[in-house]
Amino acid sequence: MQINWHELRLMLRRFGRACGASLRNAPLVVMTLAITVALETFGWAYLFLTNHERAPILGVQIPMAFIEGVIITASGLVGMLAAYVAGERRTDPRPEVQATAWRAQALAFVMLAAPILKAADGFAFPQQVDAAEAFAASDQAREYARVARESTDVMERDQARARMAQGITPTRAQIDGTWFACFAFAAFLYVTNMLAASMLWRVKPETPAERTARERREERERRERRQEREHDLALAQLKAKAKGKGWWLAGVFNGRKKAAA
Repeated sequence: MQINWHELRLMLRRFGRACGASLRNAPLVVMTLAITVALETFGWAYLFLTNHERAPILGVQIPMAFIEGVIITASGLVGMLAAYVAGERRTDPRPEVQATAWRAQALAFVMLAAPILKAADGFAFPQQVDAAEAFAASDQAREYARVARESTDVMERDQARARMAQGITPTRAQIDGTWFACFAFAAFLYVTNMLAASMLWRVKPETPAERTARERREERERRERRQEREHDLALAQLKAKAKGKGWWLAGVFNGRKKAAA
């Protein structure tokens, strides 16, 4: 059996080109998905720390935190997929495909809303717990407790009790200044990662045959649009001439009628 080395080299070359084309965005996909999954772990940790409910599904007690985490993670992954599609469409040479890139980009923003909120909860909750525990162990909290017990002023006691509430360990993330700072941080990370996935996407290069076919198609479309505009212009001119001729005949007829009278 003889080996056709020329055919084998051509086959290996085509295989290498195919692998290179399919893997040209592999580093970008791996890195952006790794960042997304890393951010999702904060949301998962928050869910399992705060949501201890279980749902009976087909006789199995499934943690609600797990179900909610799957939904949030799937939403984030769909958002990243939409960002990849937006990058592919934005760099597509076909104008009709480029025009739909904003739809995929808008979908990416919408799908990342829930992961951003949950990541903000995951960032803020441990800080809020630490702040509450630190305040409860402080001298200031002990002083407020003494005032709440011993003060004879009702308003002073109420103010002391209200301030002592800062030492209550929260069971869920509270919307305060810490939460808004964490939300801005999570939004920055998610949106930057999504824009990187969209803007750094490398489109498949056009082959000479594809470029020739695209140029012919665009030239044909331009010619058809030009012919349509010329046809509309000629039709408008004919209508204008016919309308002007009608007015002139009407004027002549009315003048003859007045002269005969």
